[in-house]
Amino acid sequence: MSDSNSSEASISILLASSETFVRESVQSLLEKESDLTVSGTAEDGTEAVAAAKRLRPEVILLSDEMPGLNPFEAAERIRKTLPRTRLCFLSRIPRDHAIDCALAVEAACYFTTADTPESLVNAIRKVAQGETYFSPDVEERIVNPKRANAIHGVKQSRMATLTAREVQVLRYLAEGLPRKEISKVLGISAKTVARHTANLMTKLEIHDRVVLARFAIREGLVDV
Repeated sequence: MSDSNSSEASISILLASSETFVRESVQSLLEKESDLTVSGTAEDGTEAVAAAKRLRPEVILLSDEMPGLNPFEAAERIRKTLPRTRLCFLSRIPRDHAIDCALAVEAACYFTTADTPESLVNAIRKVAQGETYFSPDVEERIVNPKRANAIHGVKQSRMATLTAREVQVLRYLAEGLPRKEISKVLGISAKTVARHTANLMTKLEIHDRVVLARFAIREGLVDV
């Protein structure tokens, strides 16, 4: 964990990631901008909470996967102590569950490594001004993406809109089971399986079984 002095005119930022390359690369990128200052870094969620309390940054950027304290739990603790601090998440592969967790802690930004460096710089500036930024990869997976100046937990990812039964059907479809076999496993009729399949495809906006399988794998529903 490290701290640095920041200019009063700059937007103060705390970076939290378990990956040294990510921390150093993002810090180098942000500090090229005269109006942005990385006031400190943390290697896990526990360090992030402690650093946030000590440094009181305007913006905190956390990797959405870190060992130890879950980054979303860390964000929740920070939110209680520093309600005005803007929370942002950085992801390599955003998953619907992680997006839901970010929305639950009222994240102002969810950035992915598929975005450009310039997008991250501009996103930091936007959230510091009270606005929000969600990567296109994340935006398209949020139900009812229209938002004001903050994201609230009432928003959901597409995955969160599925019922427990639809999740079961999705898992078996992704594993390659035919509908008749799924009906036997779940103890429901083939027509009911077909209805659940149609409903979940509509909710997920996916109408191809191959793409559906990829989605299930990405969300951790199916082992590969």
